[in-house]
Amino acid sequence: MFFGRREPDKVDPEGLVALADYLFSKKIASFVPKASSLAVQAHRARQRFVDSCDEFGRVEAEPYTEDLWNPNINSIKSQKAAYSSTLRNLAADADLEPDAKAGNPYAAYNSLLVKVEDLIGKVLKANANFRIVLYSYSNYLGEFKKSFSSLESLRDQLKGELSKRSQDYETYTSIIYKISRLDALSEELIMADASMRTLEENAQKADPEGLERAQRELESTIEKRKAEAARVMADAAAASNRINWIFSPLKKASKKFDHASANKRQVSAMISDPVANLRDAGEYAELNNLLAQMKSWIESGRQEAPSKDDVIAAISQVANADIPSMIKEIDSLNTRKEIMASEILELERTLSGLRKGKEDLSKAIEQGRQMEKNASVISGMRSSLKAEIEKAFMESYGKPISINL
Repeated sequence: MFFGRREPDKVDPEGLVALADYLFSKKIASFVPKASSLAVQAHRARQRFVDSCDEFGRVEAEPYTEDLWNPNINSIKSQKAAYSSTLRNLAADADLEPDAKAGNPYAAYNSLLVKVEDLIGKVLKANANFRIVLYSYSNYLGEFKKSFSSLESLRDQLKGELSKRSQDYETYTSIIYKISRLDALSEELIMADASMRTLEENAQKADPEGLERAQRELESTIEKRKAEAARVMADAAAASNRINWIFSPLKKASKKFDHASANKRQVSAMISDPVANLRDAGEYAELNNLLAQMKSWIESGRQEAPSKDDVIAAISQVANADIPSMIKEIDSLNTRKEIMASEILELERTLSGLRKGKEDLSKAIEQGRQMEKNASVISGMRSSLKAEIEKAFMESYGKPISINL
């Protein structure tokens, strides 16, 4: 009996997201019990907080005012009642449930973290608005402080558990994004095929009704293609902004490091325009070596950094981000944008001719040929993206798949 590699499972494009959700959820299965336990504890802490607010609301003691100038006792008591009521309502109304509509446990419990942080932020804001109550009744806020500290502790624990799986989540979201791009490319090919068939049919018929029908269909195609081009442009801008955001915490620290190290290669120059400067894997590797040295200096105290933790975290993020691949992604999007701009321009020229009724049929035939060439380019891009997704499933989840296109 011979043993070889497992045959890949055949997967239709519409099943990729569900498969990614399943495999990601399976990979982080050990995270769920911990997060679920913290969610239960958050409910209990919230209830203790509500109870402590009720208990504080029932306190009838006179406020402490010895150090206050001309205090208004009735006003302080009135504010005490408003304070306890405000906090109680904030806690009682807070939705501390994981998002049931999230596609995976990580996203669900990350939504819970956002809700807990929102509640804590609102409580702290209320504290700032009722300082006189906190001062005058400080001896009666013990249970309130304990329950609030519990919420803060649970927030930190949940954040810690999510942080442990953040790299897995980054990988998952990258796969989901690539799947969405694969769907978009497939849709482009369908639209291109439909447009080419329309042009071919109209060229064969060469009648007024055919020209009118072609005009309506071309107008519809142009609108759809413009919408898709706008999405591609937005994706390219978002990817470029993400790279710049990754490097932004390093701007000031890199200049200090360049001055102190006197290296020939200046980190600040390399990251001034990362999309232009870090296309080459060698340049990226050299940058990571320099950043590792800068990190060592900062950690040892040899170099000062105003936001030390943010700078160190940014250095780690740069090392893990695979910047050249992200730049390649931007180039791919820009190529698609140029192709689509060319297509839209040609379609609009054809539409203008149809409206005037003076367009030569040979131009429609040539347009079809151009669209066929563009479709061939898009098909190649789709094949490359298909291979990337299949590789990502294997590397990330040990799952060999073959996508049916």
